[in-house]
Amino acid sequence: MTTIDDAAREAVDPATPPARLAELLTARPDLGAMIARHPQAYPEMLAWIGQHGDPAAQAAVLERLAPPVPVAPPVPSAPRSAAASLPAAASGSVVSVPGAGPDAASVVPMAVAPVLSGAPVASAGESQIAGPARRRLKRPAIIGIVAGVAVLALAGGAFAVVKTLTSGAPSPEAAAQRLVDGVLGGNVLSLATAFAPSEAAYVTPLIDAASKIPVDGKGNGAADAVTRLHDALKITTKDVEFTSEKIADGVAVVELASGSVHIDGDARKVADASVDLTYASNPYLAYGRTGADLEQAKADAKRSMAESLKFPIDWNANDQIAQATQAGRDNPFRIVAVDEGGWYVSPLMSTAELGFIAGRPGAKSALRRGSTIVPAAHFDTPEAALEGTAQAVAQAYETGKWQPLAATLPLPERRVLSIYGPALPATMEQQALQQQGTAKITVQAHHESENGDTVVIPDKLSVAVTGSGRPVFDATVTDECVASRFTGYGSGYESSYGSSGSPTFCPKSIPVLSKLGLTRFQLVAVQENGGWLIDPLASATHEGVIALRAYAQYAKDGKLDELFGANGGE
Repeated sequence: MTTIDDAAREAVDPATPPARLAELLTARPDLGAMIARHPQAYPEMLAWIGQHGDPAAQAAVLERLAPPVPVAPPVPSAPRSAAASLPAAASGSVVSVPGAGPDAASVVPMAVAPVLSGAPVASAGESQIAGPARRRLKRPAIIGIVAGVAVLALAGGAFAVVKTLTSGAPSPEAAAQRLVDGVLGGNVLSLATAFAPSEAAYVTPLIDAASKIPVDGKGNGAADAVTRLHDALKITTKDVEFTSEKIADGVAVVELASGSVHIDGDARKVADASVDLTYASNPYLAYGRTGADLEQAKADAKRSMAESLKFPIDWNANDQIAQATQAGRDNPFRIVAVDEGGWYVSPLMSTAELGFIAGRPGAKSALRRGSTIVPAAHFDTPEAALEGTAQAVAQAYETGKWQPLAATLPLPERRVLSIYGPALPATMEQQALQQQGTAKITVQAHHESENGDTVVIPDKLSVAVTGSGRPVFDATVTDECVASRFTGYGSGYESSYGSSGSPTFCPKSIPVLSKLGLTRFQLVAVQENGGWLIDPLASATHEGVIALRAYAQYAKDGKLDELFGANGGE
């Protein structure tokens, strides 16, 4: 008979085969941390431990996968369903994990999920937290405090590592569940694999760069603020259910059907961590302030937030969902899931969906989404992709049609425009016909490799726009400057854009932009289906990473006054 000591000894013995490790993990979940560090623990096993293991086991998975990442160990989530199973080893057997109770930690409403990032989750059956009488959330006091904060736990490239370990969720509802398991339970692996890989690629480089920005004199960064916020909040969810509706091939809207949330926490600690995180994530809040001014502003913000936060807070979606249904309005608590070899949450589509329902009078409105993803155009070179995109922009202006422009975009942006393009005002086409305008765009460009991206740099891009037979707008763009002029639709009004009233704008002439490394105009080109496409979001990410890295260095060197002084760094 194997004793406890024998089991632990096997868990650390390098010679123990994978199949035996799976058996040990089933019989002794408390050995998860040891098994996670075992050299023969295979990827699926690590992913399972990361999803279902105790805090020490989850921390061991992170330690093994991404040692440099300064992420605090996740906290316990609610018991998993008895249906949870460990992927089999090479033998092909599947080992079920016994003894798990009902899955009590359910999904939080999508409208408040970003705010509850990384907080410990109590099971629905847990006794209520002692303290002051509960309060209804009369206003979104806590909503927006730490929107999206939990994803900072993926800093340092952890997403790139863990996304290869697990596939997408088996259903749209499961994708939403996985997201909130990670957000509420502090489960980094669950969170990392919840987002659509095609869209997470835009965010994770920014997260990585932002995590390096210190938030205090001790060099602590955004990841530290996330950990402190995580420790300051405790959240309980109850009776949460989802429904979903397929709106296109590989696209589904997931709605919250019922559920409630109980939030408790330390107001002062929540405020301290939230303000630190806000300033670490948004460097431009320091613009025009000296170091002393900046610290005073942060202190004032922390004090004000701590005074306004009143815990505990109770939020119940049922009444609001019922009221919306009775009034013929759309359920406001929703996300959009997409199929990319498994179901994932799409932040882009979810944002567009909320804008869509806000723009129509009710669920029975005639305003509808599209149901087909526009096929991608094919361009042989990055330069051809820029020229093709420019011509699609011109065509959209002249005809009011968005489909040719959608075809020039990579999948994430193309998917959004394909589904929500039909909801754009029909007056766009009517206006295009009435104004009988023209848009002539000529492109001369070359491409380079920069920081691992392919960037297309305009040598000379010229734009001439007319309306009703008269000049409306013209511009010339080079890699360093843009000169533009707007004359209106034949109204005689003329205005020039640029620094100091000049029609020419050059980023190098702005000290803060120059110091942050934002000195030239360029766009990122990506490959899709054997061709090239210009990627607007990747372009924004590329420039954002450059700026964040430069800002982080100034912050580490204690030279923010030099960068964001009273004169804007001049």
